[in-house]
Amino acid sequence: MKRIVLLVIFIAVFLMACASSNSNQQNSTITIVNRTGFTVFFVYFSPVADNYWGPNRLRSNQVLRNGQSVTLPLPHPLNVTNRYDFRLVDLDGDSYIKQNILVTNNSAIIFTFSDFVGR
Repeated sequence: MKRIVLLVIFIAVFLMACASSNSNQQNSTITIVNRTGFTVFFVYFSPVADNYWGPNRLRSNQVLRNGQSVTLPLPHPLNVTNRYDFRLVDLDGDSYIKQNILVTNNSAIIFTFSDFVGR
């Protein structure tokens, strides 16, 4: 009987630890900092292994003015992938790109004009 009680307690503790770990991973965020000199209208990022940028991460009525930052959730837990490609697009359609960036929870990715790659 004692073994059954201990087993049940062990399983309960294990499941609570797994749930806590999963919620922490799902809540991973990054901060995008715009120091390009221009207002950004689109923010895209995806794991390095993906062949597409994915959706615009800004809300439909949101822009990222020069000097502003935005904190966004990561689409995948960091144990699945931790390297991402990032792309910002301004009103003229100019892109600012950073590739193969190692991301940790609450990372800040700072974009400057030196990240400009054109249209």
